[in-house]
Amino acid sequence: MIGRLLRRRSDPLRRWRRRIEDFENLSIHCRHMSRRGSSSSSSSRIVLGIETSCDDTAVAIVSSEGEILSNVVASQWDLQSEYKGIHPMMSSREHEKNLPYVIERAVEESGVGDIGNVDAVAVTSGPGLALCLQIGLDAAKEICLEHDLPLYSIHHIEAHTLVPRIENTVQFPFLALITSGGHTLLVHVESHGVYRRLGTTVDDAAGEAFDKVARMLRLTDSFVGHGGVALQNAALNGNASRCPARLPVPLRRNAKHSKTCDFSFSGLKTAVLYAIREYDESTFFEDTSMVNDFAASFQDVAVQHLVDRTRKAIELCERENLDMSCLVVSGGVAANTLLRERLSDLTSNHDLNLAFPPLSLCTDNGVMIAWAAHEAIRSSSPPSALISKDEISALQISPRWPFGI
Repeated sequence: MIGRLLRRRSDPLRRWRRRIEDFENLSIHCRHMSRRGSSSSSSSRIVLGIETSCDDTAVAIVSSEGEILSNVVASQWDLQSEYKGIHPMMSSREHEKNLPYVIERAVEESGVGDIGNVDAVAVTSGPGLALCLQIGLDAAKEICLEHDLPLYSIHHIEAHTLVPRIENTVQFPFLALITSGGHTLLVHVESHGVYRRLGTTVDDAAGEAFDKVARMLRLTDSFVGHGGVALQNAALNGNASRCPARLPVPLRRNAKHSKTCDFSFSGLKTAVLYAIREYDESTFFEDTSMVNDFAASFQDVAVQHLVDRTRKAIELCERENLDMSCLVVSGGVAANTLLRERLSDLTSNHDLNLAFPPLSLCTDNGVMIAWAAHEAIRSSSPPSALISKDEISALQISPRWPFGI
């Protein structure tokens, strides 16, 4: 299967060899993580997870004990720099080029030998970018049909929600804040498959706002990585109180949403744009201190909003006697240091534990997809395994797959 996918690729192999060097630091880290995990027993199940819902081509192999045997991710920083964001068609083409090699690398690092030696394959079926989801699903189908393996169709947000449980420190029920580039929502998790949505974004996601403001401030021009990381780095050297722009905390004066657990980041993002336009362009961007202060101010307000809404969700759960073992925070923005600090203060005030996935599992990855399949197997609840050729062949992507009720 991998050989056939490799032959489909038009790029010369030397381009892959250059990319292999980009994987080295990640691969070393993943091997270190797997040694920290518990040893796999002879009865352990091994699942290969594939994630291509947006711009990261990710594959991992994970045991039912939570041992990460391999975790490989190919990102598209050069492409995002060229297009000033994610271009769905170009991203899908990168997935098509990279996925065969990422699968090959993940299998090689895992020590399972042949890809047919895994017990199942799990793949993100939605939500996400349709063109990107299709690449991952097609590959997963081909692997399963060729090697007679069961296939698990995984919900991307459910995977983010459950991955903190891989370290066996999070027990049901819990409250989850999922905050990433494409999604921001609060969910009460009663058990596997039982999710009550308490709040969601009415426009942009938090991670999208972080990335776009980083581009507005030109922080990504010479930075390789997520815009949110570049913005956080600049904010560390800035002072929010020194910023001349007074950015509004979203929804605090909105009659409809002020008392809900919903989020909004579109107005905050626009406020930054208009504030920048008040200055001469050359003067503004030459003043590094000013740019850093703007970054610090945006981050401060965005984090205030996330914490404010999470507080409302905690209070809602307390009023309605919804049990919570802890607050789980997952998704790319969960790596933000200021957010972690302020949520720590919040949960301490409510005598609530706080849990995050490892930093390497905050952004999109194949580990969370494989682990979501293990959770489904363990609980004997949906998604059920697709076993027959007809079932596997009939599986379709769900770009707008809702989460929770």
